Amino acid sequence: MSPGIRATVFIIFAILGTAFISVLGALTYEYPADWPSIATVYSQLFLFFPTFGILALCAFFFPACVFLDMYWNHITAGRMRVVVGGVALAVGSFFLAQMLLQGVPAVWQVKPEILKTDQGEPPGCAENQSCARLPVLEAMSLVRQVSQTRAGLGPFDRDCYWDKDAGEPQYLPTPDSFKEERFCFATGRMAKGAACCQAQENLRNHMQAMYAPLENRALTGKVHEWVLPFIIFFLLVLFVIGLMLVIRRGSLDEFYGKYLNRLERGVLVGAFAMLFWPLSNHAYIQSSAVMFGGSSRSLFVMLAPGFSLLFGLWALMLLFFFLRRYKQDVEMVGKIGGVIVSGIAFLRYEELVGYFERLAGSGADSLSLGFLGAILLTAFLQLIIWRSYDRELRY
Repeated sequence: MSPGIRATVFIIFAILGTAFISVLGALTYEYPADWPSIATVYSQLFLFFPTFGILALCAFFFPACVFLDMYWNHITAGRMRVVVGGVALAVGSFFLAQMLLQGVPAVWQVKPEILKTDQGEPPGCAENQSCARLPVLEAMSLVRQVSQTRAGLGPFDRDCYWDKDAGEPQYLPTPDSFKEERFCFATGRMAKGAACCQAQENLRNHMQAMYAPLENRALTGKVHEWVLPFIIFFLLVLFVIGLMLVIRRGSLDEFYGKYLNRLERGVLVGAFAMLFWPLSNHAYIQSSAVMFGGSSRSLFVMLAPGFSLLFGLWALMLLFFFLRRYKQDVEMVGKIGGVIVSGIAFLRYEELVGYFERLAGSGADSLSLGFLGAILLTAFLQLIIWRSYDRELRY
């Protein structure tokens, strides 16, 4: 494998890793007091990519080198396929990023000094808990506070569009859940469905009003606009590399037999790291829904279930194909375990998201983040401290 191949992959992955860290760096610089709360509520961006995203980059570095070398030197018209495919992924990432940037602005897209001027409706209402709409930062603080006391915020989510396809008159009966009072994060007190949905709409409108003037837009949001195409490119590239390594498994055995042990370790660790991405996505969606409501109409939320299913199947596929060379009992245990975990995730996905939200989302605390840090460190050690397992391999 030539140094040029390794250098090319290193440069691309280094740019992606720098992009991941830059958006978190901008957040900590611009919001010195509030960045921990913002980072946990928006964990799919500020926690996943600078940690497990970088782990996935490190894990897939060698598999990416093998992929590029294989197409560059051993596959018919491989060089043209790599160039055309890379350009297509880059262009697609850019246009998809522009589409995803639409919708309700995030808290970190508005300058902190502008956020602090928000006094709620009516102004100053937070002190006597009489708000028709809480200040944005106060609502986010409540999400953090409640998330740390329970596994998930799903029970607080209001379906404000239960009759969204009907105009006037109403065609469907009002659900009982819409009539009962629940805690409403947009008001900071108990409220029925209609009142809470109205408060959430007011909160959304106020966020958009604060974000609209160009001078109100935060540095973190501007950095995110630049970084988002790189994030999407990273996701697409990893998906394609994993998929093509499975499809070209025969070529791997033929040309890279002596590297397969190292390649498999990287693929499996990288697939493990990427399993945290759909969980963090759905944890964020749940936190955002109880604050702003109406999120079911955003493009990001519409695409999230599809991406989650796609990456779940992708990880399971890599597990099945890249455990083939281990002892039969180890291979069988790994595959059965993968099927069992996948079944649990499918049947209990909402509960799984709720627990993840508590541990690594809006409810994260120092203990849970330390636990995730230990998982992250263990995975990195699997890549850094390499030991030979020749006795356990089937040649």
